[in-house]
Amino acid sequence: MAARPGRRLAALLGLIGAAALVAVPAGPALLHAAAGDTRLPAGDAAIPQPLAQAVRSVAFLDIPPAQPGALGDGGTAILVSDCLMLTANHVFEALAAGNNAVTLRVRFPALRGDADGEVKAFTARLESRPSGLWRDPVSDDWALLRLTESPGLPPLALAPASCCGWQSLPAPAAIAGFPADKFDARSPAMWIDPDCAITRRLPIPVFATDCQATSGNSGGPVLVMAEGGWKLAALLTRAPPPRRQGLSVGQTAYALAVEGRIARAIARASKQACVAEP
Repeated sequence: MAARPGRRLAALLGLIGAAALVAVPAGPALLHAAAGDTRLPAGDAAIPQPLAQAVRSVAFLDIPPAQPGALGDGGTAILVSDCLMLTANHVFEALAAGNNAVTLRVRFPALRGDADGEVKAFTARLESRPSGLWRDPVSDDWALLRLTESPGLPPLALAPASCCGWQSLPAPAAIAGFPADKFDARSPAMWIDPDCAITRRLPIPVFATDCQATSGNSGGPVLVMAEGGWKLAALLTRAPPPRRQGLSVGQTAYALAVEGRIARAIARASKQACVAEP
């Protein structure tokens, strides 16, 4: 008999002791990076070109401010079809504040809209997420969003199940997102850990990784090299919060495996065309 959701959550949180990964504005002065921080800004020449191309599908997710200049929370999202974004459910809930029909803003740093470097914004609405009996705070921490138009970027394909099974770990990996210790809501910049690993798999569909992530990476991808390219293996959901001096290096970040119900939901929703602007 499967463990009850409450027990599964308590067991996992006992292992993690970590914060949900939702970014909050760091203000004009960003936190300093800790010694041993191996993350690189997107566009750094040290990032392998295939990985740099793959993370073009990673975007910053937030809500358009009600007033000009206002700053709010945000997280990371992943393009998984021509107009579907995958993110963590706790990110969606934090942004939507109970309104399932809320319009979200999606910004891909890879798409600069003009000579001043403005990032083109897209809009998205909730497509699907677990509900009712299927809501498990750990293994169902995902949400699918539908963009009103395609950004024209290649989506991240899902990694085969063989990439990260019990016998294949540790598996080399990389992550990308918008960590809070390097975060500026006015101009969200992506950071990449190009050389980390999935270290183990928990009894539930969650991976432990040594990838360097903090709050704000939530909803971002854990990528593995499979079948000749970087593929999406898991969705970051929990990591240590940033300390005042910056990243807490050497701690574990946890990620939800993109398989089972998540993969089936993506496959179903991908058969539909992008929606028109409301």
